[in-house]
Amino acid sequence: MSLNEKGRLRAVFFIQPIYGPIQPLTLAPDHQYLIVMSTGKVKFFNTEKGYGFIIPDQGGKEVFVHKTGVREPLWEGDAVTYELEEGPKGMNAVNVKKVQ
Repeated sequence: MSLNEKGRLRAVFFIQPIYGPIQPLTLAPDHQYLIVMSTGKVKFFNTEKGYGFIIPDQGGKEVFVHKTGVREPLWEGDAVTYELEEGPKGMNAVNVKKVQ
């Protein structure tokens, strides 16, 4: 651990989900909150309508994903990482990236 330029404590933490690989927790740019990257598989994604759903590797409810939260084209079965963001109708996947 070290201090950043504003004198705040910096640290990198790792979590071990019940299922899946160890995931790093990273600090947001303003260092006020942590960003947790989740992993999952695309259940379906309709490119014409611009939305779909991701099945989390850790289990639980499917996560809605809109085309504005996707960095590259998605196809059914793609393994992805994503961040969760509270939307008006529940949790949304944002910053969705394919796992290579």
